[in-house]
Amino acid sequence: MKTEISQFCQEYAKILRPFDATLRESLAEIREKQDADALKRSISGFSDTHHRLKTLLDKVEDQEAFVIIFGPLKSGKSTLMNAISAAYVSEVTSLPAYPCLVHVRHHNETRIVAKKFSGETENFPDNSTMRKAIADHHAHLASHIRKIEEGGETFDPGIHYPEAIRRIDIGLPAKNLEGSYTVLVDTPGLYSRMKFGYDLMTREFRDSAACAVFVVKTDNLFLEQVFDEFNDLLKLFSRIFLVVNIDANKRDLGPNGDLIPSLESQDPKKIIDAFCSLSMSAPMRNAFDEGRLHIYPIDLLHAASNSLSIDESPKTEEEQNDDDGVESNGEMEESPEPNKPGGVPFDNFLQDLTDYLNSNDYLLNFIFDSLRQGKTLTAEVRENCSAESLKDFHERQASLEYELKEERSRRSAVSSLDEQDWTNVFGEVQRGTKAAAEEVSGQEKKQLENKLNQLVSVWFESDESLRELLYEKIEPTFAASFKNLSNQCRQKVEEMTNTAMGGVDVSPDLIRAFDKVGISLLSIRQETSAAELSYPDGAWEGKRNLEVNAIPVRKSIWDWILFRTENRVRRRIFGNDQQWDQPITANKKISKLGDAGKAAILSQLQNILEENFPALAVRAVDGMVKKYIEGFGEGIRSALEKAREELDRKLPLMEQRVKENENTLQRIERLKNNASKVEYSIAEIEKSFSHLPAPGAAEKESNLSLEEGESEFSDESEEDLDDPES
Repeated sequence: MKTEISQFCQEYAKILRPFDATLRESLAEIREKQDADALKRSISGFSDTHHRLKTLLDKVEDQEAFVIIFGPLKSGKSTLMNAISAAYVSEVTSLPAYPCLVHVRHHNETRIVAKKFSGETENFPDNSTMRKAIADHHAHLASHIRKIEEGGETFDPGIHYPEAIRRIDIGLPAKNLEGSYTVLVDTPGLYSRMKFGYDLMTREFRDSAACAVFVVKTDNLFLEQVFDEFNDLLKLFSRIFLVVNIDANKRDLGPNGDLIPSLESQDPKKIIDAFCSLSMSAPMRNAFDEGRLHIYPIDLLHAASNSLSIDESPKTEEEQNDDDGVESNGEMEESPEPNKPGGVPFDNFLQDLTDYLNSNDYLLNFIFDSLRQGKTLTAEVRENCSAESLKDFHERQASLEYELKEERSRRSAVSSLDEQDWTNVFGEVQRGTKAAAEEVSGQEKKQLENKLNQLVSVWFESDESLRELLYEKIEPTFAASFKNLSNQCRQKVEEMTNTAMGGVDVSPDLIRAFDKVGISLLSIRQETSAAELSYPDGAWEGKRNLEVNAIPVRKSIWDWILFRTENRVRRRIFGNDQQWDQPITANKKISKLGDAGKAAILSQLQNILEENFPALAVRAVDGMVKKYIEGFGEGIRSALEKAREELDRKLPLMEQRVKENENTLQRIERLKNNASKVEYSIAEIEKSFSHLPAPGAAEKESNLSLEEGESEFSDESEEDLDDPES
């Protein structure tokens, strides 16, 4: 059988090793992707499977035998580990309330490595450093659990907090483990608040060919709650050893007030018998009858003490007597063997445990359970590669592909809009503003004519100079009129351009292109500066000054006698050239200028109006519209440039992201195919070892032989009783 299992481990490791590498590489690659959050459940599943696959591979390569120790909190699990290993391992394995597994192996030097659900590891140089770190991890873990549970979800560390510690590997000098392949596994205490720790244990060691040790104190032996999970554990393990942790020093109060040895310390067999008769469930009874469940009442404290001190000094007779107990078959021993850790009960337990791990039945379980576990793991990989598991990721990818298509369409729209000449799309605005300018110009001209007539008439009745008429009356009137006309023109331009499209004449296709790009022409219109609708400087320059030499004057007799020219007469009336600041009385204006002079002045003002209206208004709106078109076009070009830069930056990233997701799906598909191939290879190995007997057959045959031997022994005993010599 040793040869068979060696051959099996070599062949099986050749299959598992590359699969482990493939799963590890795939997991590392997938975790780094941008959309890994949409794969969190698959990643959690892959991580869990890879962890257990690595454990299986290590077990097969090193032919490791796991001894799982579980039970309620403070039941004595760590003390039992001290006794089994003959090393003080409880110092480093006792992690109250933290729901992780602790693997203990022999190593020449102490090594402590924490493995997280994320796949990362954390090394601790010593026990005190580890304990401090575990305390911090525990606080963070509790906080995440509360947060998730408050949200109505069931906490799963692989999904909700991958930084949680999954397992701690401890290597330390342990003489009883030295030279063996035994790995002691300390588990989270049952019934702790962090229930997922127990679930982790059941996943970790399902089909593991491991045996389990359940530790319970005598005080808790008859509590139904203690064995709530026990029936499930019976399905997981081929052999379970139930260690009842007794207190050999326990005392009870006697009738006369004395402290006397309790039943637990004096005759633990009766407690075990009562448990088997009254409290054992049907599944436990079946396992007990089949020989899969063995019960040992052991004072673990004394057993551990003896185990740790066995090489230091022989035990006293009193110390040996303290270790009195029963064998696994329930029979009491009168006294423990000297210099044995814990006496006969512990020796029996340790021997039975060792015999089972060395038995053909265990080796057969090792082979077939390892094969079954391998098939379970490959099935889990395929399940995590299924369309249902990848549903969120496929939806994410479909959304990204649609978004990429839309962004490419936007980029195409930007290119089409870039090709447009935005100076030739304001025909309607140009025509409309010109017509409006002519209309308001005509109205303003009539009003200005009336004002000028009034100003000239009033001037003829005053003693004011011509300069006062021109620069204090007429010029301000012109300026006010022109300003009013400018405002009216600006209002008309604003009315024509303040539309949803900003006054742009565009086709429905261009409108859709703007919508596709996300550019609002109205927003561009609103951002156009008000200064762009102001009248351009110098646009109102025109003939506004009067030609004084064209104003007729009347000569007096003296003017004729003295041969004065009309220009000289004008200077005598109006003052020096260009100044015209000579005050002129109303009588003088009537006598020297008369109706002819008045008509000449009004005629010149009328000519000024004719020259500037509506030309000035048309030039005003043309200038406003031109500046508006320039500003609006610049706004469009700026918006398009911004959109183009954004899309040119965004599109390659999106294309890369979609391509990466395609590669991820291809990687997952290859992983799925690889899992199928590995599953086929496992089936082939299973066929090659199908000649081996089924696990348990050898033990049943041994039990059958034992029963036959016992009946023969019973007959012989009866005969001996009849023989006085015997």
